[in-house]
Amino acid sequence: MLRRLTQGIKQIDRFGVIFRPSVIDLNPEYKSIFGGIATLFLYGSCLAYFCYQIIQWQNNTLLPKITSIQTSQAEKYFYMENFISSFYMRKNYRNDEIDPFDPQNIILQPILSKFSNQQLVESKSFQFNSKSSRYNNSEIILENLELNLNLENTNDNPQIDYILSFGTCIDLFLLEGQKCANQSMVDIYMKQQGHAMLMNNYVKEYNPKSMQVENVKKQSLTMLNNDTTMYFQNQIRISKTTIDQGFLFPSEIIKEFPVDMVLISQSIDTQSFSTIFHRATYLVLAYSLNEIFLR
Repeated sequence: MLRRLTQGIKQIDRFGVIFRPSVIDLNPEYKSIFGGIATLFLYGSCLAYFCYQIIQWQNNTLLPKITSIQTSQAEKYFYMENFISSFYMRKNYRNDEIDPFDPQNIILQPILSKFSNQQLVESKSFQFNSKSSRYNNSEIILENLELNLNLENTNDNPQIDYILSFGTCIDLFLLEGQKCANQSMVDIYMKQQGHAMLMNNYVKEYNPKSMQVENVKKQSLTMLNNDTTMYFQNQIRISKTTIDQGFLFPSEIIKEFPVDMVLISQSIDTQSFSTIFHRATYLVLAYSLNEIFLR
């Protein structure tokens, strides 16, 4: 029985050497038991590794091939779904603390203005229904913007940008259930020091394990005061990413999402935007598409 096993192992030897002896031999190929064992080990290792890769692929632990190339473009349309930015004041835990976004006593009124080829089209206010999970005070949420990049500013395909401004409350933009704060409360708030606003910008990234595009929050803090306007230019960078999730053969999907928000900031006079918004502004944020495109 042992002899048969030995002969069987020899027969599967794939490392055997063919030789041609000077005399006639019915078996001109030399096979050994060590070659058979090596063949079994090699084939077994290959099969085990193949099974291991299949298990990894099924459990989403085998990372897909993700490809993106940076290019520049003159035209691009993109609809920003869900959260884009959110804003709320940091608590200072003073007895006379005032929430400037209190719907019944609005001091800093957020107004979103749409621009077509740098010309104001419309302006609208926000509901104040959300509360920040961190401080439980009013939170302003910016979402669902339709942006269009066109460096030529043509009339048939205009560039669409937005400006979100925080400034003096105007009755014209009040929504149902909202009221501007009286002048006495406004004066008290403006005399206070240390108005810190937390700004959250949301971009996305592809998670290879869950195979989903997920939100990534980037938080920053800015200080507001009554004699300057903080101006932020938010340039949104879009990625058109090719994801190959195939195991043996290519299986590509293409996803397009915002991957970065480039912020450029400066401090200017509070009356700088008065001709546009007809009020004093203390925080102004411009949103537009960046011409750098990842594809």
